[in-house]
Amino acid sequence: MEAKTKEIVTVNKIYNEDCLKTLSRIPSNFLDCIITSPPYNMNLRIRDGKYCSRQIVKEFSTKYHGFADNMPIEEYNAFHTKVLTELLRVSKVIFYNV
Repeated sequence: MEAKTKEIVTVNKIYNEDCLKTLSRIPSNFLDCIITSPPYNMNLRIRDGKYCSRQIVKEFSTKYHGFADNMPIEEYNAFHTKVLTELLRVSKVIFYNV
């Protein structure tokens, strides 16, 4: 069985794919700065002290390809933890607009 060679990202190229896939190919401490504005989970609301989904509307439910913007809060937090962990691995300076 052949060992797979890890594909490295190309500088000055736009990747239209899952951010975790792209981040996994970036070497540690490779970037000087990251500026990002992640999905806000706009269909999730707090009612009576509990997280719940609001009515699904086209403007929010179709904004991101492959991301419903309606994740349960635990899944949403886990997603951001994974992303932030990778961002901190590849860059020391991060502007994470939430």
